[in-house]
Amino acid sequence: MISVMEGQSVTLYPDNTEAQKDDLIVWMFGDENNLIAQMTGKTRATYEGTDGIFRDRLKLDKRTGSLTIRNMRTELSGLYKLQMSSSSKGTTNKRFKVVINLNNVSVKEGESLILKTNSEIRKKDKILWLFGDENTLIAEIKEGNGKISTFDSVDGRFGGSLGLDINTGSLTIRNITTEHTGVYTQKVISKKGTTIKRINVAVRVKMILGVKGKNVTLNPDTETQRDGLFLWMFGEENNLIAQLTGETKETTYADADERFRDKLQLDKNTGSLTIKNITTGPYKLQIISSRRTSYRKFRVFICCESGPKIVSAMVGEFLILITDFNIEKGERVQWSFQDKTLAAGMNGDISKTSYGDVRFRGRLELHHQTGSLTIKNTSTSDTGVYQLNFLSGCGKNICWEFNVTVSDSTMNKSAIVMMNGEASD
Repeated sequence: MISVMEGQSVTLYPDNTEAQKDDLIVWMFGDENNLIAQMTGKTRATYEGTDGIFRDRLKLDKRTGSLTIRNMRTELSGLYKLQMSSSSKGTTNKRFKVVINLNNVSVKEGESLILKTNSEIRKKDKILWLFGDENTLIAEIKEGNGKISTFDSVDGRFGGSLGLDINTGSLTIRNITTEHTGVYTQKVISKKGTTIKRINVAVRVKMILGVKGKNVTLNPDTETQRDGLFLWMFGEENNLIAQLTGETKETTYADADERFRDKLQLDKNTGSLTIKNITTGPYKLQIISSRRTSYRKFRVFICCESGPKIVSAMVGEFLILITDFNIEKGERVQWSFQDKTLAAGMNGDISKTSYGDVRFRGRLELHHQTGSLTIKNTSTSDTGVYQLNFLSGCGKNICWEFNVTVSDSTMNKSAIVMMNGEASD
């Protein structure tokens, strides 16, 4: 299987290095074996294929018979077949499976994002920007008069947030939210044909840092509408914990989750939620109005108030340094000891886990969902400061330190160290 990014070129090579004069080389595409290129002796020919999808994209190498496909796009992914016939070797066949990867872009919620074009734009070109699996039209530049139009989409999620550059065709998304996560498709329609570019945009949720035992406020950055309904939810199950009715300014708090009893306060003007004595985890706000339904997402973490935490352990114990949060897929953690990396990894991709420092060989285990670190069979040489660096989804680098002392003893038990510095046997 050959993997290539959309917009790039890919070359498919035969096994032999040079084609012979009497060789017949035939390239086909798809299950229907559509002829797209062939070569015999000095004669070479390429074809546009069904609906002209290969127009101006193919190049045959006269020496090797290799096929280059320029400006790859999703329609060109699939099975390519090579058939080589010669008087000396007979007929041989070779298959290539080509997979197109989308361009991936990651951005923090609240920022602006510019999706650029790869092709040169002319005045008479028509440019379309589409969103999602349904290819909903969100912006266009009309051919001829160059008139620019942007659209809110059916559910209004892009209301007032789009801008289109008439010179480059680039699309700007202002104050981006998690609702804007998805695949964006750009079509440039000209006399030469249509070029397509797809970009997969991932919007990272806001991360809120708080100190254990203190308050934190989640601000939706919007004002309550007269007909609006604000619903605050918590956890992966989206349990309702508070709601605000815009028209009456009435606030209610759900009693289903005991963790939030007498801990919540809603602002009647902004809809922001204050949490007393923080509970960590994912929070979601659903805003329902007559125009549309929108969402805001937040992740709350507790950080250490000041200084490294003091931890004691005995020789031979299992020492577990436990974090107080869940790592989302794609976020990274790194543990260091005496300025050397002990362990690093990414949640959702165990293959990217790495362990360093030969002194700890075979004694470390990184927990991908929490970032916790287990040190097995501790020794006095493990005494020192351990540092955890967590690169969150919103690009912030968070650091915790543990000052660990390992004492000599014949005891054989496990010590578990929490982020708040307390230890339990």
